[in-house]
Amino acid sequence: MRLVSLELFLGLLLVSHFAVGQELACKPDADEKVAMQQAPSGAKRTSEHAMEVRTRNGTRRFVDQPPHDGISGLHWLYCGYNPLTKTHLIHKQHEDLFSGQLLFEDNGKILNAGHTVLFSNDGKKYLAIEQQSGKDGEDWSVFDSEGKKIWRGYGGTLRKDKVVSQFEQPRWDAQGDLTAQYVCMEPTKGKGTVTLVESGKTWVWRGQGKCD
Repeated sequence: MRLVSLELFLGLLLVSHFAVGQELACKPDADEKVAMQQAPSGAKRTSEHAMEVRTRNGTRRFVDQPPHDGISGLHWLYCGYNPLTKTHLIHKQHEDLFSGQLLFEDNGKILNAGHTVLFSNDGKKYLAIEQQSGKDGEDWSVFDSEGKKIWRGYGGTLRKDKVVSQFEQPRWDAQGDLTAQYVCMEPTKGKGTVTLVESGKTWVWRGQGKCD
């Protein structure tokens, strides 16, 4: 499997496109102080490596853990607030994993998420996207509104550890199904649309064309 650098991963984040309104994403070039102004009850850095986010049900504190160089340790970053879902997205970088947590404004509850979160139109499910430094591609997870994991997998298609396609532009359709555009790694093989559907006791992507 081809490896990607931290710099390339950050660049990929900048060009990702998600549905407007139901999306929260951590942007590497964003100003955290500006993002904190979105927090309805307030958010602030209490020190270089600690921050507080206030909710209607109390204050949550996020404290970094050393070492504070490169991709080591544990580090938090405030990414933004979505008034439609009343959630804050807190970026979580733990060692080489770029992930995140959702913090709910009304009750102060925290749920596992990713560096990017995409809510379904009815708010009953959300897609969370994570990235491991050095890994080509992303890990996608679907959770229900209580944070129970419904599905988790690679954001693309693998054949014997070889990436044959990657998924882009995830969307929730009107039926509440998660869709995405698959792009074959070989440009001549093309692209198309896949949909995540339940098949028996498992979940599968349907609509994948032949890429290898």
